[in-house]
Amino acid sequence: MPDPEELAREQIDALLKPCGWDVQDKRNVNLSASRGVAVRELTFKTGEPDYTLFVDGKAIGTIEAKPAGHSLTGVEEQSEKYVSDEHNTGVVVVKFAATAADRSMSGER
Repeated sequence: MPDPEELAREQIDALLKPCGWDVQDKRNVNLSASRGVAVRELTFKTGEPDYTLFVDGKAIGTIEAKPAGHSLTGVEEQSEKYVSDEHNTGVVVVKFAATAADRSMSGER
């Protein structure tokens, strides 16, 4: 039986793929595979976001997954530390909640 993190990855993958993201594991990265590539748990000096998003080979953002009902307090700071890495310059942190079970989403900038 998959653990909660594996279930969350499956749900996030299921949201990203229909939007055109090529979801990849960090052990098998090919940034040329698609215009938009989402890499799971890529390691940076500043940490390991759940997903790092690349467009045309350039890192443009990260996804930090949290359980449903988890407060987003502190998550922005956690995400900002990935942005400070030299590979993620210029990324805007967006607070976003997605529920895979019913596919409803809400976002706040």
